[in-house]
Amino acid sequence: MVGMASASLLPPVAIDPEGVVFDLDGTLADTEPLWAAARFEIADEVGGTMREEDFHRFYGANTAQWGAAMAEILGHPDPDEIARRTIDRLLEKFRRGVTPIPAAVAAVRRAAARGPVGVASGSPRVGIEAIPGAR
Repeated sequence: MVGMASASLLPPVAIDPEGVVFDLDGTLADTEPLWAAARFEIADEVGGTMREEDFHRFYGANTAQWGAAMAEILGHPDPDEIARRTIDRLLEKFRRGVTPIPAAVAAVRRAAARGPVGVASGSPRVGIEAIPGAR
């Protein structure tokens, strides 16, 4: 494939890993639209404005980091309140259902047939535990 490194250029661990760790949000489960909806809803509720362009500040951030960034964007004085409300709203959405990403599920199954598999996430534990099959 164009743009992919040939197997000869990869270190041995990449060719034959002892285990594989998958990210949960947006990789195994299609949660990104739910996160976005929760953030937009909380922004509306506190009277702030959230733009899609603001979301780059949240990717890869932990709860304290994205809560602070979101509070700053919204002009809200309490990052902890913004984070808590966003997570509460997200949990409501998760309870209605989270869609697994089929190709990712297939990749997990292939990897698990070869060795240990783990799941990692920067999401709050309560959110991870709300996703069916994530525990």
